Amino acid sequence: MLQNARPVGKDECSDFKNPTGRTFLSGNRIFAETGKSRLSVKARPVGGVLHFPLLLALILKNHFRCDSSMDQKGGSLLLHLKEVRLLSEQYPTRDHYPFHMDVLQQTRSIKFSSPVTFFIGENGSGKSTLLEALARRCRIHIWGGVENTRVDPNPYEETLFLYLEVEWTDGIVPGSFFSSQIFRNFAGLVEMWEADNPGQIEYFGGKSLLTQSHGQSLMSFFKARYKIKGLYLMDEPETALSPKSQLELLKLLQEMSALGHAQFIIATHSPILLACPGSVIYSFDHSPVRTIRYEDTEHYQIYKNFMENPGKYLKGE
Repeated sequence: MLQNARPVGKDECSDFKNPTGRTFLSGNRIFAETGKSRLSVKARPVGGVLHFPLLLALILKNHFRCDSSMDQKGGSLLLHLKEVRLLSEQYPTRDHYPFHMDVLQQTRSIKFSSPVTFFIGENGSGKSTLLEALARRCRIHIWGGVENTRVDPNPYEETLFLYLEVEWTDGIVPGSFFSSQIFRNFAGLVEMWEADNPGQIEYFGGKSLLTQSHGQSLMSFFKARYKIKGLYLMDEPETALSPKSQLELLKLLQEMSALGHAQFIIATHSPILLACPGSVIYSFDHSPVRTIRYEDTEHYQIYKNFMENPGKYLKGE
């Protein structure tokens, strides 16, 4: 069963816009056609409801609507998301995670002025917590694995999104949330869909994501997904990437954001990714969060100093 699929009704066909043809449901399949091309994907009945994998949106939009034109207003790139506001005065508690975090209490809003925005900070600073809540507020699905029983469950853990307000430039757009921790679950589902509807892995370089190395499968996913118009949230994408692959991702971020269809918000520790030209960096080591120059980040300074004099650090001076 596709536990992480979502039900799609006939009234939701507008989600899969096909400006040059038709998109429609017939029986247990959804069809899209333009000119002489036609694509269909079969649904699975679960609990009496037809379920289509979320990958379907990727397939249809990538096949029919890969728009590489630059959206502009007044000659500048059009950002999908303009601002997120934290409604701290409405928090249900100030004693439990994540509402007890000072940075989330003191920060009133974060504005987005660049196609690429970075969240940085020490482990536990709140950057990934806010990123995940932002995904939920923007109605972006977060792929999950099997939920295990918690010794001390926290009813507030995943409710921060309820206390966020987002401002869009021209209405909500689709997108995706990436985390290396949950990517394996997604890759397994793609494998399942490929078995049911052969050809789906063509959208990821033609190779199974499970048979590639972790880093290779990530880059295959990034290259396929980020061609599509949307808002993309990434939580420490460098985790499984070699320095060379990080440079490849950096180049991809530059190319996709320059085309005007993609906006990225990334939590990272990578000084390579942080070097993205024109990006804005928010530091969660300050409360409230504030912007910081690349050369002033600890990521840049520590790596630079280490490379110049590794012996200083190895001797513990």
